[in-house]
Amino acid sequence: MSIRRASVIVALAVGMTAPVVHAQAPLPLDPLTPPERAVAESVARGDRRVREALGAEAQLVSIQFVAPKAADAQLDVPARRHAEVLFFLPPSNAGLAVLVDLEGRQVVDLVRAPGESVPLSGEEVERAVRLALADRRVVQLFDGVLPGFRPERLPPGIRDTSHTRVEAIRTLATGPSDPCYRRRCVVLFFRVENRYMHLNQVFVDLISNRVIMRTPQK
Repeated sequence: MSIRRASVIVALAVGMTAPVVHAQAPLPLDPLTPPERAVAESVARGDRRVREALGAEAQLVSIQFVAPKAADAQLDVPARRHAEVLFFLPPSNAGLAVLVDLEGRQVVDLVRAPGESVPLSGEEVERAVRLALADRRVVQLFDGVLPGFRPERLPPGIRDTSHTRVEAIRTLATGPSDPCYRRRCVVLFFRVENRYMHLNQVFVDLISNRVIMRTPQK
């Protein structure tokens, strides 16, 4: 028998005896998998009650694993996996939290929430930064030449301190005289060469997509 033929036979034998690896199902308290996230959003959007509540301008904020309290208090883990799909409703400045049973593929509950309690989504941060950088008043703050900003939702870590970035932070107004009163506003912090610039000057109303400039306090 030739060496080449023997090698082929050995390779076939190894292939026939190799174990078949199957994708492991998530454990009860594991984070959501991408397919589960897709199912959660599809089920939520397909529910009649949710569709009526969302309207045409609803924005998806997040999809997260949740573990509702089991009917049997003696159970340590939930019997079925659930997800919370959170939407923001711009016309009413409110949120809608939808509880989805992933195994049963059905909406278990939906609850409205005040807009102040709905966190910012990545899309909203990017939109706020995009709107601000396109505003000539913001460009003038940097003498007509914008650095290469990138949008960020979180404060910089040790490795990010030297990066040119814009951080968007939710801001809440305290009275009717404030243009952000009962609106969904963010304040932008511009960081250039490890230094913040033009603090508390640039705000964006994410409901009207309007950039609001404020005179810095001396």
